[in-house]
Amino acid sequence: MNYENKTKEQLIDELVEMRKKISELEESEIERKLIYDSLTQSEQRFRTLVETIPHGIQEIDITGIITFSNPAHSNMHGYKEGDLVGKAIWDMLAVSEEEGREELRQCLEMLVREQPLPTPCITQDRTKDGRVIDVQVDWNYKRDKEGKVTGFISVITDITEHKRIDEELRESHQLMEKTLASLNDAVFIIGADTVKIMNCNPAASKIFGYSRQEIIGKTTTFLHVDETTLEEFRKNLYSSVEERGFLSQFDFRMRRKDGTVFPTEHSVFPLEDANGKRIGWVSVVRDITDRKKAEKEMLKSHKLESLGVLAGGIAHDFNNLLTGIIGNIDLAKLSVSPEDNMFKILAEAEKASLRARDLTQQLLTFSRGGAPIKKTISIRGLIEDSIEFTLRGSNVRCNLSFADGLWPVEVDEGQISQVIQSLIINADQAMPGGGIVKVRCENITVEKEEPLPITKGKYVKIEITDQGVGIPEDYLQKIFDPYFTTKENGSGLGLATSYSIIKRHRGLITVKSE
Repeated sequence: MNYENKTKEQLIDELVEMRKKISELEESEIERKLIYDSLTQSEQRFRTLVETIPHGIQEIDITGIITFSNPAHSNMHGYKEGDLVGKAIWDMLAVSEEEGREELRQCLEMLVREQPLPTPCITQDRTKDGRVIDVQVDWNYKRDKEGKVTGFISVITDITEHKRIDEELRESHQLMEKTLASLNDAVFIIGADTVKIMNCNPAASKIFGYSRQEIIGKTTTFLHVDETTLEEFRKNLYSSVEERGFLSQFDFRMRRKDGTVFPTEHSVFPLEDANGKRIGWVSVVRDITDRKKAEKEMLKSHKLESLGVLAGGIAHDFNNLLTGIIGNIDLAKLSVSPEDNMFKILAEAEKASLRARDLTQQLLTFSRGGAPIKKTISIRGLIEDSIEFTLRGSNVRCNLSFADGLWPVEVDEGQISQVIQSLIINADQAMPGGGIVKVRCENITVEKEEPLPITKGKYVKIEITDQGVGIPEDYLQKIFDPYFTTKENGSGLGLATSYSIIKRHRGLITVKSE
């Protein structure tokens, strides 16, 4: 380069320009180095991420061959790092090779055409040792500089444990639903603060008469009798929960959809989350109508048993006294002329004594002393004869209905005839203007212990229905009590004696009236 003909100023300008270019080159090199370092760091971070991420990552070419597999993907399938490279993705599937090839071929074709695939894709892979694992696959495209699809990148997550937990939860939920559905008690799931019913079982609908849709979402208020009883229930609930943590077997009256009030046994348990925070309540309601009836029957039975012992003792002593009285009246009548007025007085006294003796016999039958002398008979003939005798000359007619193949029964004919006659007399007296008495007999089998005091076994059921005005509610619970009667000339022993006779025949007598 010739510098001789150049001035000093020109040389300086060239030197400045040269330094400027050198400076630009240096800056460009620094920039390039910075970019290189940045890319290197990014690549390092990406490699670290790919190698440490718990999800499997694989690259696949458009023919379905694996070209890259990260450690998590290899470990997930039981292979060493790099062993999966070169394998076809259908080799990893748990389904047959033909089925897997066809399914994946269709998927690959859709990806190549850039058609959307369902994301995420749930499938099953088979590990090297033959285990089947459930995996979730998320797909993405791999493109060249021109944007052409050259392969795919997929992220694989092992969801075997999640599916197992989901399945266990589903089975647990089904088990809970089946358990609740099988219960005869009503079960309500109630919110913590809103006291709204969140769920209920079928028994709740059956007991209260509402459909499930009518119950869910409402507060529990509509199931209570009134505000007073509701306040009483809440008071007992909060007091018991504060003291014991729950409310158990609290007897309480509730209301059905049709308005009837019935007795229940209530148990309430709080629902809490993992931190002990109350999130709701489980309320279990048991209909104890039958149990209350059984308790009344047992109380009645014990009362009648006690009265029977007393009545039996009195009847025996009184019968002995009557024997002496009747004997002396007979002797006195022998000493008086039949035309004498005293004879008539003695005859009246004898009649009264004989009526007293009949009453004594009823007391003996009612008491323990009247044990039945049983034999096996056909109940049909006994019922027909008893009814015909009782209704002779009455304006009441009887409709009889006997089931085919009625079982023979083991009874004391005289005592059971007395029961039938007593019930028919009551029906006749309930219809002074005439009417129809329906008598229906059928076989029944009690398969399990009933709430009423009756053991399992075979029975003949006799229903006697009249068309009378019915029995007032206040009297209904007393009609089997000794000496209770609403009739002017009644002794109050007819139904009490009938109850005692049926009980000693290991049967049951009940009444319903409207």
